[in-house]
Amino acid sequence: MATGINYDRVKAKVRWVDGDGAAHAAKAGVMPGARAGTGVTVWTDGQGRGVSAPVSQAEATARVALAGAEVAMAGCFLILGGGLSVRLSVERRATARRGEERGRRAS
Repeated sequence: MATGINYDRVKAKVRWVDGDGAAHAAKAGVMPGARAGTGVTVWTDGQGRGVSAPVSQAEATARVALAGAEVAMAGCFLILGGGLSVRLSVERRATARRGEERGRRAS
């Protein structure tokens, strides 16, 4: 699974001109030893700021599957915790009743 870290790249200052002719600069991952002027892909947001590349389809699917599994586990723990709470409450009441009955028999 991808971690979002590119170990085969180094950070370098890159510059570009957007469709409106405005100049921008940011740091981006480039191949080590790349010469000035070498083309690189830079992802930008709506304001022209450099951002990380979007996740791949496989990574997005893996993230969704992992999040779904976490939600399912949390639901299971919630149900188990609720059941345990009810069981302990019932046992506490039953123990108290048995103690009262024994107290009545002893007197």
